[in-house]
Amino acid sequence: MAHDASENGLGVIDRRTFFATFLPFVAPRVMVLEAIAAARMPETILVPGARIRGPVVELRKYRSPVPDQLFRRAGIHVVRRSKNSYLIGFQSLTERQRKWDALAADPEWRGMHPIEISLYRRIA
Repeated sequence: MAHDASENGLGVIDRRTFFATFLPFVAPRVMVLEAIAAARMPETILVPGARIRGPVVELRKYRSPVPDQLFRRAGIHVVRRSKNSYLIGFQSLTERQRKWDALAADPEWRGMHPIEISLYRRIA
């Protein structure tokens, strides 16, 4: 819940309200993501220059690189890749599950296990 000057007299607002209210004016090309399932919670991350249309964003980390064609065959669009980390946007959790199920059925996918999976929702 947001805090304002009338509640505590200090003029303090919480981090989520700050990002959602002020960040678009300061850095309009930065996307703000709030963790809904992650190793560390609560967690808010800033992703500069990202263009993700869906409200659900997943960050997956692997021990070794994943061939891009595996993601493409399952209809998974990787928005950003950094070493062995992949940022992927989805329109819904249902779409996310459908696409990961399709990838799991691919014989070339066997043995590719993420070392970390984090789910986020866009807040700005």
